[in-house]
Amino acid sequence: MTEGADLSDEAQKKEIKALEPGAILDSIEDIKPDATGMARLKCRVQESGEVGYVTRGHRQVFNMRIYNANEASLKELKDVLFKHKAEIDGGLRKTNLKIQEAVRQKEGKLFDKKAELEEKAKAIEALAKEFAEVDKAFNQAKTELASRQEKLLRSARESKSTVEASKVLGDAITKTKAAESQASEVEELGKPLTSLTAAEYEKATDPAETLAQVETKSAAARTALDEARKALKEQAAAVDKDGPVAAVKMEQGRLERILSGAQAKCSGAVSGCRRVCVNLTKAKVTAVEDAVRAAAKQKGGSGEDFFKELAGAGQDSIPSKKFAKYLSSLKDLQLSANHQKLVFKEMLSEDALPKQRFLRLVQQFYRCVKDIGITPDFDIGAKTIRKVASGEILEALEAAKMHEESGTLRIKARTLLDGQAGWISLKGNAGTAFLEETPKPYLICNADMPMYKGELSAGEEVRGLKTQEVLEVLEGPVPEKGGDLIRIQAKAKKDGKTGFLIIKDPTGAILAEKDTKYKCKQTIAITDSVDVMKSKVVRKIEVGELVAKLEGPVESSGAQRIRAKADKDGVEGWITVKGNAGTTYVEETPSKIYTIKKKQPLLAKMEGGPAVRDVAVDEVVEMIGNLQTEKADGMTRLKCKALSDGAVGWVIQRPKGGNLNVWGPHYRAIKEATVDKSAKVAKGEDGKPAEGEVVRKLDKSEGLELLTGPVFDEEAGVRAKFRCDKDKVVGWVTIQDAKGIRILSASGK
Repeated sequence: MTEGADLSDEAQKKEIKALEPGAILDSIEDIKPDATGMARLKCRVQESGEVGYVTRGHRQVFNMRIYNANEASLKELKDVLFKHKAEIDGGLRKTNLKIQEAVRQKEGKLFDKKAELEEKAKAIEALAKEFAEVDKAFNQAKTELASRQEKLLRSARESKSTVEASKVLGDAITKTKAAESQASEVEELGKPLTSLTAAEYEKATDPAETLAQVETKSAAARTALDEARKALKEQAAAVDKDGPVAAVKMEQGRLERILSGAQAKCSGAVSGCRRVCVNLTKAKVTAVEDAVRAAAKQKGGSGEDFFKELAGAGQDSIPSKKFAKYLSSLKDLQLSANHQKLVFKEMLSEDALPKQRFLRLVQQFYRCVKDIGITPDFDIGAKTIRKVASGEILEALEAAKMHEESGTLRIKARTLLDGQAGWISLKGNAGTAFLEETPKPYLICNADMPMYKGELSAGEEVRGLKTQEVLEVLEGPVPEKGGDLIRIQAKAKKDGKTGFLIIKDPTGAILAEKDTKYKCKQTIAITDSVDVMKSKVVRKIEVGELVAKLEGPVESSGAQRIRAKADKDGVEGWITVKGNAGTTYVEETPSKIYTIKKKQPLLAKMEGGPAVRDVAVDEVVEMIGNLQTEKADGMTRLKCKALSDGAVGWVIQRPKGGNLNVWGPHYRAIKEATVDKSAKVAKGEDGKPAEGEVVRKLDKSEGLELLTGPVFDEEAGVRAKFRCDKDKVVGWVTIQDAKGIRILSASGK
């Protein structure tokens, strides 16, 4: 033992005492290396009280080990136990040997003591068993003592470590405790729901409010957790390399475990409450839907009329108060106020039930799967109005009723094909199905196309339909006469825009007419009227000049005449193509110029999709490439209503090209976007959405339900009002931007 810690210093390495093996020392300070690398420890000799420095060890060679007074006592006790065990084992062994010897002698003094020896052996064996129990208890006590000592030692180290670390991580520790406390509050707040079994969900008291409180508190707790993690990361990173690095690292791990546990408490409470609410909501919404649908069937009539009765004329939704009053009038529906909250949260948007949601609720549609007659009366014996063919769609008008005499289930319905109403069998008496339930038919436009006013597709247009427009099917499909669809790729003379146009549609309607050009072979006059003899000359047409035919040819005084327009200066008049003596003055020349006769979209792709722009009547385009002819057999036409503005008309559905697809109100985000407050987003000076315009971010793969629209904007593209599946937030989202890039995808369900 030396006076100082550093053995490289002659003054410090002066010896105080030579320590003998077995000497017991009390540690005064932590082990520290000196200048030579020796692990030095300041100690006090228990026996004499001298204080100095000793070498703990060097290069894996240790001069001392940790001494524990309890350990020494245990060793002494163990030695005593070992000694007694040896005596017991020895006594038993000697006794058994004597018994064996007595058995061999069969007579004599030793044999006479055989019974006594056997009793003695039994007593020693019993003593050995008792000793084994004592030894077992000793070993258990020794293990427990070692465990307690280790815990105390670890606790002391941790306590010391915590004290050192708290000087560095004080703010993080405070924030961690606060966040953990908030997480425990969230867990406790959710217990009225999370503690319930599936069979007890009905007993939940105000589950919607409990969930709302848990979600609010959880959001606050998560913010606190994030702040604690941030503080912990920053403070741990800032510890000096010469500071308590190990202590900070240990405390950091402990705090991170606490934060992870707190996070789990929040997640468990929220997910547990949501699970209860989702299951309850599903059951109660189903009950409401069944009750309303049954009432609608009993009432009879169309879903549109039923909606007007509840909402009022000109309304597009039913206010929550009106809907609640109606539900309370349904005798077969039992719905508590708390359960009504859940139902309204699921079904209503902006405190009202949207029209389309109501119609999907009350309207029931069927698809014919086997040809069956429709009759004017319920009686099966009534005269058949007509056959309903397999594949036809019908709307149910009344609830199904059993025809007792025949055992057939029948329903009053209206066919979409021609609007015929009557009674039709759902199932035969042998169980044969004639109709199967199907969703209300809607279509979505995959390309710009016309909506026609009349039944004939060549008739007057109501308006043009845009890509992504949604159509409610009112009548049809009705077979449409097939024919050739002729397209061209063209370049507009007006602005150089290129795309694909229809020259003639399958019905024979001419949408763009080729400009017939004539080239002058001999100088000829252009006159102001068709009559050669009575007309006046406007000017001479020179050899090589081109004129476009406007009308004709017609005969005048034996000559063939056309009305034409000169390319050179736009002069119009009548020109002789061939004179009465057979002389040709102008002859037809090949042309790739077309004049638009009917407004139509200039499509970017031949197969459809968004339009580059619309081309107007009398606009001039030049054909690029060759004519493209497509056989359009199997076309159908349907009477539809556009959801965006209620426009009604007929559309053509082609069997090829997919211009119309089955639509459902559910969409999924295929790109990140924003949920906006309004259809037209106001922007600030920096071109970004103004403050308050964005409701929240829309993540990729999120689900949405369409409520209103879509609407079309040249700058924003195609937008509609949606309700987000995740949190029921309502707002406007872009379906397809102005460049034609799809943001949302319709699921068709």
